Amino acid sequence: MGILNNQAVVITGAGGGLGRSYALAAAAAGAAVVVNDIDRDRAHGVVAEIRASGGRAEPYVGSIANWDEAAAIVGQCVECFGAIDALVNNAAIMHMGDVLADTEADYRALVETNLLGSAFVGLHAARAMVGSGGGRIVNVTSTAHLGRSGTSAYAATKGAVSSLTYGWAVDLQGHGIKVNAIAPSARTPMLEANPIAGIDYSTLPSPDEIAPLAVYLMSDRVAFTGRVLRLEKRDLKVMNLPSFPERGVGRDTWTAEDVAEVLEQHLGERATEV
Repeated sequence: MGILNNQAVVITGAGGGLGRSYALAAAAAGAAVVVNDIDRDRAHGVVAEIRASGGRAEPYVGSIANWDEAAAIVGQCVECFGAIDALVNNAAIMHMGDVLADTEADYRALVETNLLGSAFVGLHAARAMVGSGGGRIVNVTSTAHLGRSGTSAYAATKGAVSSLTYGWAVDLQGHGIKVNAIAPSARTPMLEANPIAGIDYSTLPSPDEIAPLAVYLMSDRVAFTGRVLRLEKRDLKVMNLPSFPERGVGRDTWTAEDVAEVLEQHLGERATEV
């Protein structure tokens, strides 16, 4: 009996990289899997792998950035397997380069796939989950949203996915839906095609090594919501939630000089650190 036995799940961008590993691991854990990708051969190839191992899977070839396609991805899971118990919003595109050379097309493509695509599939999944008593949504974000050279546009969309995770966790908690996120670190074709200076890719784990975290977050064993997690090499990490301290520095009224004095005193050089 696997941790996902009798569960039906959707994994977007599952034709390769992390998505493929998530799909194979979910099926091995007992789930019936809808394998979504925009590449027909890759989607059908992963489905064939799952079926060859005795698992259940169906392909859906289509773009998450299209509202109707996003609905159809979820609909296929419900139609084929009777419900959708979990979703992994894995599909994404990456863009790196000189921020001053970024174009409107770069930003639109990133927002439409990484943010709107995750939102579209997630909303359709949540509506279906409400009708069946609950479920789990796993978004995929990135530590790039903490600030990394050459990735500003990509990082902005992933930061938005983190915020979406926090918001959905609050909005959907009363419906029995838990929403968490993964900030993965792994050797993937997407990362290798967009190399980041200073990273030794030979030290990164394989996608298969990250998959157990996704499988757990898809399961009904999850007792928390609204968290971002990372499985990095041998370390499992839970991200601190962004927040302001409960108390700040008080003044009856503020001038710009007051602000400067307080920040220079309390932050010093840290105020300009990147």
